Amino acid sequence: VVSFSKGPPFAYHRREERHSNFVTAARGSPGGGVMVSAGMDGVIAAYDGRTSEFRAEFESPAGKSGSVWALAWSPDGSKVVSGGGDKTVRIWSPAGSQVASAAVGKDAGDMQVGVSWLEQGPVSVALDGTLRKWDDSCAALGELQGTQGSVNAVSYDAVSGTYLWGASCQSVGLATSAAFQTGAGVQRVKLRTSVAQVLGRREQGAAGCVASTQDGTIWVIDPAGARVVKELKADVGSAVGMEWLSSTQVVVATRKKVLAGFEVGGGISEAWRAQLPGEPTALAATSTKAGTFVAVTIAFEGVVTAKKVGRPIHIFKVEGSTAKAVVQLEHHVADVTALSFTSDGLRLASGDAERKLAVWNFDGESWQVGHTGWSSSHTARISCLRWAADGCNLASGSLDRHVQLWNAGDTAARLKVEDVHKGGVNSVCFDDKKALVTGGADGCVKLYQLA
Repeated sequence: VVSFSKGPPFAYHRREERHSNFVTAARGSPGGGVMVSAGMDGVIAAYDGRTSEFRAEFESPAGKSGSVWALAWSPDGSKVVSGGGDKTVRIWSPAGSQVASAAVGKDAGDMQVGVSWLEQGPVSVALDGTLRKWDDSCAALGELQGTQGSVNAVSYDAVSGTYLWGASCQSVGLATSAAFQTGAGVQRVKLRTSVAQVLGRREQGAAGCVASTQDGTIWVIDPAGARVVKELKADVGSAVGMEWLSSTQVVVATRKKVLAGFEVGGGISEAWRAQLPGEPTALAATSTKAGTFVAVTIAFEGVVTAKKVGRPIHIFKVEGSTAKAVVQLEHHVADVTALSFTSDGLRLASGDAERKLAVWNFDGESWQVGHTGWSSSHTARISCLRWAADGCNLASGSLDRHVQLWNAGDTAARLKVEDVHKGGVNSVCFDDKKALVTGGADGCVKLYQLA
């Protein structure tokens, strides 16, 4: 039903039942002379803008099918643009004849679910988040790749100079620094399920960047070609964390209480596996002169009482095809939700669900708490941590939407970046020039140039 009101003051006037299914859009022309409505039945109907009387249905050209999801008028009122479930953008005259059309694709994500008409011409948005610019004859002028849903992980590939992110819309995004300025040149690699983790290469060795999806698949992606090189459907479960152990091996901690290493130098193969005592909440890994170490924290599974129960950080030493538990670090009394080693492995940062943040120092034999004075700046759970390559600057992201920047050389120094992501900051990382990249629940990826 399309209802019309008359005013001011506005009150119900009359209704038209020209659609056999839900009405999805209704728009009045800039001059007010014509109104149009669209529906899930695929019908576009026109009405007199002054009397609200029905005028005519728009024509149905060959190939038109499915719902019409959106309508918009040109600024001068001479044309109407529509977007629909048949993955087509169409331009119409106010009388209802089709002037031009352009088919966008064949996948479900290509459905055109929104349209607008700017001074420069029509713009459409697809279900997969892609924005497309058109001229008034439906000739494509360019497109911007978007992300639907949450960005779960961000990383930087030092080999190719590419930023990458994994999203719940089953894709890995790839962009250079120039793309953050213009929005052009963003590429995507479609995977089968939500992307839980992504890793860019720190050095030559691996066949590409690495991603892990919710179904437990490990993917190797060529950033230059924006394509999947290899994949392995592992039975380890969805990864809570993933880090490099060497230039050709990654380690993952999964919801199936598994800690596993995977070789990704040529193909993909499982190198080793260890069982964890519970479901992991965070992971970090490093290679030092004293050995290769993995830090894992486990979710508390007991009954919460007034008495605080310690949440230790479990340290494993990886040697060949085995991972052996060597020590537990005691400090936190809430679930540890983020971990990060410096590149030399001499510092480990840990953050928890009660906003506490600790820095541990490693002397080659043991870990000791070095600093705990950064624990009251966030107002909600710390969700991610990452050291810069200098091993001195640390970024923390939180459910409170903010990012804090810390300096281990000057513990009193602090920089707060407010309201970075609505819904919370999910992931942070630094590139090789100390620029900060963030990803969040709002589906955005942001690049900050730090002074």
